[in-house]
Amino acid sequence: MRVLGVDAGSSHLKCAIVEDGSLEDHTVVESTGPVKKVLRRALDELGAGIDEFDVTAVTGYGREALSDEFDETVPELPAVALGASQLVEGARTVIDVGGQDTKVMKVEDGKVVDFQVNDKCAAGTGRFVENVCRRLGIEMSEVDEHASGADDPVKINSMCAVFAETEVISLVNRGIDVERILLGVLDSVAERVATMIDKVSPEPEVVLVGGMARCRVFAELLSDRLEMGINVPNEAHVAGAFGAALWVLEK
Repeated sequence: MRVLGVDAGSSHLKCAIVEDGSLEDHTVVESTGPVKKVLRRALDELGAGIDEFDVTAVTGYGREALSDEFDETVPELPAVALGASQLVEGARTVIDVGGQDTKVMKVEDGKVVDFQVNDKCAAGTGRFVENVCRRLGIEMSEVDEHASGADDPVKINSMCAVFAETEVISLVNRGIDVERILLGVLDSVAERVATMIDKVSPEPEVVLVGGMARCRVFAELLSDRLEMGINVPNEAHVAGAFGAALWVLEK
């Protein structure tokens, strides 16, 4: 069976093509413009049409806006947990740091048994890092390059994302190295996420997925704070889309 799984996130839309339970192809596109047009753009990149699949499933922040085009609408937590568990054998703790929120799940056999969600403050999400990068004139793809050039991160004291961004501007105006500022921002996000993780009593294997999983320095900082190894699968950014497709197959 050929299945299309889509994760309509707040900053990026992810597509996963699953053939007989295996991830065949995937793509990620920026969520700029109406979500249905973003979906068309993603499918064009894959060279596929939505009617080519035996069944389709959508999850994520924008799933309701796309529900009329899909066979199934899948809740985010089960989708991410299932996808991560398939990507990393023996996954027990799944961390999804995306643009809109951060989700931490305790997982058994691909099923969520406990969770924490931060959707109240952007300071512990990828959106905060994106906004800071924009102010610093740095692309997200350049974060690792810049952050790895610093040994001494600047402490970001503000707990609120808006105040933290103002704090970053102040640091720049004081002539603090951009590398130190960026490393400090990543460490502040890692600190907030680690606090969430502690609440679910993490166990290995620990898996990091979502957009921030593509940032190696962030993964290392989070691992240091947890004092645990973290698995970052190659397809970490499409775990939700992959899981949505798998959810349909299991159903």
